Amino acid sequence: MYFQKRNDVYRYYERYIDPYTQKRKTVSITLSSNSKQAQNKAMRLLNEKIRNKTALANDNIIEGKTLANLFDEWFLIYKQQVRRTTYLATVANIQTLLGVINKDTLLSQLDSSILSRSFDELLFKHDLSSKYVSIIKSKLNQAIKFAIKQNYLKDNPLDKVELSPKKSNHGTKIKDKFLEKDELTKLFDYIQKKHPNYVPIFQWLYLTGMRAGEALALDMDDIEYINCSTCNWNIRI
Repeated sequence: MYFQKRNDVYRYYERYIDPYTQKRKTVSITLSSNSKQAQNKAMRLLNEKIRNKTALANDNIIEGKTLANLFDEWFLIYKQQVRRTTYLATVANIQTLLGVINKDTLLSQLDSSILSRSFDELLFKHDLSSKYVSIIKSKLNQAIKFAIKQNYLKDNPLDKVELSPKKSNHGTKIKDKFLEKDELTKLFDYIQKKHPNYVPIFQWLYLTGMRAGEALALDMDDIEYINCSTCNWNIRI
């Protein structure tokens, strides 16, 4: 959902896919405020308009949509609903998921067994934490609910999926979670050879302790330039 201010009123818009023509259409309403309460009201009214316009096609599931199609459409809407940092983090979550499940998988073939195997692969083969995989599952659930609203799916296959239990690694010593100097050197050498353009951002993370998501969310306005002709910016490990 997005809105535009016109004079003293706000015009709210929401896009949807016409189930009959497969073309993108837009519904809109006008409210006198853009407060959080008004935005929630606008979303509710817009969704009701969409339901009314697509009611006759509720039993006609749209075939041929893939995971890639779903995420492309969902991200257009999701990007307007959350903060930039949240959006970027969610994109990273979905990219991780697509590392174990083909993006060209048809939504009609997406069942609980495929999803369970994919989550198990993330947990045990890629050794991701249960918490992180749970976040991925939550984001996928949001996308699938969007797919159901768009008539790409009738039921949510995630309703039958539970993450497999995984032994906690809370016993790991804190010192084992940090890179040694030689390990850090190897990391920077590898980045320099494979992706030299990424070197500054990795150096920035190392120097500041900033999280990747926080660094990716930086804008040009967040940078304060200083005049320091004698400064030596080389990192010594």
